[in-house]
Amino acid sequence: MKNIVSVFLSCSVLLALVGCGDDPVAADTDAGGGADASITTDSGLAMDGATPTDGGVLVDGATPVDGATPVDGATPVDGATPVDGAVPTDGGSPVDAGPAPIALTELADTYVAAYCNLLFTCPSALLGEGRFIKLLAVDEATCRGSLGRLLLSDDGSNSLPAQIAAVTDGTLTYDGNAARECVATFTCDILDSGPSRAGVCENVFVGTVASGGDCVSDLHCAGTDTRCVSPDHICPGTCGAALALGDECSRNEECATAGGTQNTVCNYNGTAQVCMLAVREVGALDDACGTTTEGTTLTRVTCGTGLYCDSSGEAPVCHALAASGGTCTDTEQCPGDEFCNEGTCGAGPTIGTDVGDTCSESAPCSPFAGVVYNGETSMCVATGDGTVGSACGGDGFTLPCNAGLYCSDASLCTARKADGMSCINSDECVGGDCRFAVGGGPLMGTCATQCSL
Repeated sequence: MKNIVSVFLSCSVLLALVGCGDDPVAADTDAGGGADASITTDSGLAMDGATPTDGGVLVDGATPVDGATPVDGATPVDGATPVDGAVPTDGGSPVDAGPAPIALTELADTYVAAYCNLLFTCPSALLGEGRFIKLLAVDEATCRGSLGRLLLSDDGSNSLPAQIAAVTDGTLTYDGNAARECVATFTCDILDSGPSRAGVCENVFVGTVASGGDCVSDLHCAGTDTRCVSPDHICPGTCGAALALGDECSRNEECATAGGTQNTVCNYNGTAQVCMLAVREVGALDDACGTTTEGTTLTRVTCGTGLYCDSSGEAPVCHALAASGGTCTDTEQCPGDEFCNEGTCGAGPTIGTDVGDTCSESAPCSPFAGVVYNGETSMCVATGDGTVGSACGGDGFTLPCNAGLYCSDASLCTARKADGMSCINSDECVGGDCRFAVGGGPLMGTCATQCSL
């Protein structure tokens, strides 16, 4: 039910995975875009001109692709030394205590290190839209330097800052050992398909609020198959039972996972959004691919190594990747780090990394490197550090302001407004909701708190 990996990937960044909003899971995200495809997420990388997506299906227990080793294998991704021989027994030789638990204060850095490591070590064919994100991120060190800011910039009720606060006030408990085990499960699959909502990652943050108690997030409710029930998403909600397969729903987290043993999603069945069992399969050459639903089961077939899902025909089919330098109509058809440029697979666009670099919509500037695209000059300009009064916005790919701030019309990071203050849009409000009078009325709304759940 309540998976910290999903929260990290969905609320924070990258790869067109879900934002922390209320939209249900999109039925299919296999048909990727070209090299200049834009993505919009609710609380991560702001990318202009895109259609918001829900990030597709969170898949269940997929086998690591290409034999990829989990990131936290022998060497911890955050560079920490495993606790080896730290605990002597009976005055004799030290024993191997295994990897140390991740402190709550180190969780963001550890996740960031794991994610950026995957982004720059996994085969590019597995990255999906992330191939362009990898290009923007420049290198692993730059990725790690910026991703932490993104992770901590969200201030929704499911965000990491909100969860840390909930641990402090006792609404959540945190298990550093479960966090270490969770990060150890990260493999290349999650970059394109997202993590499963079942498994050890369910146990990183555990809610303490009993059934019937007040809540502002599903994470706060005790038990695996529980949810925060909030009509119209008005805070506070009330902890109650999760929904069964086939029940109408509005988001994945409402659906029961059978005690964390199965992956479930909220998906459209042709009539309504209902809870479904999510299953992932890997397709061979000429196999059907994409997402299909039958009853209360949603199956997503992704193509195996050296293949891509070709959706240009009547039905999507797994076809072989083009050769290096071969003809193409979409970047997903190209091998390795190549992009489809004017019908030919080749090097990706040149990304601007310094102030004054020439750029365009298809060859933008890297916000990870501290610059953004200025459409009027077609040059990279410096972006701020996310603090109050620093520059924000820009054309194309940008980074958000720090938690508690929003990017004003003057393109400056500005403090969000408290409940009851006047507003024009919800970004201005601490509570995340700018409410207007029912049936019309003044052009100014009033800030209020809305559960993002």
